[in-house]
Amino acid sequence: MARALVLDMTRLWLASLRPTPRGIERVEVSIARQLTEDWQGDVFGLSWTPWGVRLFDRAMLDRLIAHINMVWREQGAATDDPVFRHLKAWMAGRQTFQPALVVPTWRHQLRKTRLALRALRATGVEPGVGSSAIPQGAVFAVLGHVGLVAPGVQQLVTARPDLKLAALIHDAVSLSDPQFFRDRNQTYFQGVLDRAFTRGDIILTTTDHVRGQLEALRPDGPRGSRPRIRTVDISATFRDLPEPVRDAELAETPYFLICGTREPRKNHMILLNLWRDMARAGGMIPKLVMAGGHGWGSELVDVTLARSDALRGHVAHVETLSSPGLFHLMMQARALLSPSFAEGYGLPVEEALSLGTPVIASDIPVYAETTRGAARLIDPLDGPGWRKEIVRSAHAPTLAEAEKQAAASRFKSGAARHASVAASLADA
Repeated sequence: MARALVLDMTRLWLASLRPTPRGIERVEVSIARQLTEDWQGDVFGLSWTPWGVRLFDRAMLDRLIAHINMVWREQGAATDDPVFRHLKAWMAGRQTFQPALVVPTWRHQLRKTRLALRALRATGVEPGVGSSAIPQGAVFAVLGHVGLVAPGVQQLVTARPDLKLAALIHDAVSLSDPQFFRDRNQTYFQGVLDRAFTRGDIILTTTDHVRGQLEALRPDGPRGSRPRIRTVDISATFRDLPEPVRDAELAETPYFLICGTREPRKNHMILLNLWRDMARAGGMIPKLVMAGGHGWGSELVDVTLARSDALRGHVAHVETLSSPGLFHLMMQARALLSPSFAEGYGLPVEEALSLGTPVIASDIPVYAETTRGAARLIDPLDGPGWRKEIVRSAHAPTLAEAEKQAAASRFKSGAARHASVAASLADA
């Protein structure tokens, strides 16, 4: 029988406080669900509580994951989402786009408090049991960085050397590209890596590019010393994507989609500048939908969106689009755009390619690896190059449809290059 598996629940609790997921949360919830369904041995959840680190059973994990999917509206229809309906009406010219009002900080905190109470009601207010109940030799999996620095976890792994610690490190961009982050991000992420390297038995990551970065950052030690670093397949993240369908109304409107938190690393400004230039030049101007929340350093993007008359009517940004609404928009888009300067994986790019949607993305190592020749890659600073590809896609719907099929075929033919997360954890 397989060893017991203990999943750190820190990021799962944080995910339950978000009305829509970021990529890192979508990946963790998807993997956690796969593991609770498929792991052959016992599965437990470990969480810090006011009473210390406590252990919970598989049923409680299942309830939390189901609650998160409910909060994120993962199982609904796109048309159930008022944000999606508003975007669709705007793109069809039936109404003016109305951006969401800025929500005061106190309202955000109130919303999080309400979501936390809903999560507790959904999962049941259970005391759990002490961490000493963890079976000997269990695999302790931390699928989100934050779990490695959560209160009590360090003491647990120090006190239980029999546990096999496995950590999923999604990226190393805080260290490789610190200019795109707050100063404290470097210190925080270095602490994450220090704990993973010091105590971890195996480190999992999602691309060979990040694996190479982690191997370069790993302290010198004897050959074969822990932790091992492996690239894993996260295709479980895509298994619930809807079947591609044609929406005639959306298909008649040339539009592009960029998905991700508004922050300097994502390079939204190159697209806003291109759309301003196209608007001033006149002629047919495609729509641009920017889906994603506000992040650190997004002030220039936010001010440009709010005050540029040239962009009004051509660019819309939304922060609470449901997953069904997002994927329906993604399926009909002329292309998903991702001009990022640095990525660890790039989940929207993989989601778009899985749906057969063309992708225009940055020519960076991660995308060269993950898109497997199925995307058009352009230097993130090459404004003329981006404009040329965007205009070409906007004016060639027939070609775009043919490219969708070709891109989907090339992408899917290179799938499952690595062992699954479950297989890698079983070998920890």
